[in-house]
Amino acid sequence: MRSPKLIKSVATGACREDEQDDCLVRAVSNVAGKSYDEVHNVCAMHGRKDRKGSSLDVVRSVLNVYKFKGLVIGKTITSKYLAWLCPEFDYDPSVSKTLNSVTKELKAGKYLLLIKGHATALINGGIVDTFDNSAGKHVYAIFWLEDQFESINRSQ
Repeated sequence: MRSPKLIKSVATGACREDEQDDCLVRAVSNVAGKSYDEVHNVCAMHGRKDRKGSSLDVVRSVLNVYKFKGLVIGKTITSKYLAWLCPEFDYDPSVSKTLNSVTKELKAGKYLLLIKGHATALINGGIVDTFDNSAGKHVYAIFWLEDQFESINRSQ
C-alpha cells in the first residue's frame, strides 16, 4: 500500500511550545499577521480552551472578529453544516477541492484553509504549519482577508 502524498510545510510560522490543538490560532496568526498571543486570547474569549481544538462556532466567531471573507465548498456533511452555520460566507456545493489542488491554484495571497479536523495557512502557494499535511485532504472552506487580497491585486 502506498503512503499518502504529503505537502511539505514551507515554514512553521506562529506557534507556542506549551500549546497543542491550536491550529486555528496558528492559521489566523499566520494569515492575518497578528501575534500568536493576540489570536490565542481572541480564541479564548470566544470559547476555545487551552490545549483543546476549536469548535466550528469558535472558528466562525474568530473569523468574523478578523473580518475574513470566505467560500465554503463541497457537498460533504461538514461543508453543508459549515455553510448553514456561517451564512455570511459564500457556499458553492458544486466545487470540490483537495489540499493538493488548492495549493496549485492559489499561488499568490494568504489564505486560511479548513480541512478535515484542521486549519492551516496557505501563503503564496506554500503551506505554513507545524507539520506536513496530506495532499488528498478535502478542503471544506477557503478564507482570506479582503484588504490583503486587494493589495495583492494592486501590485500585479
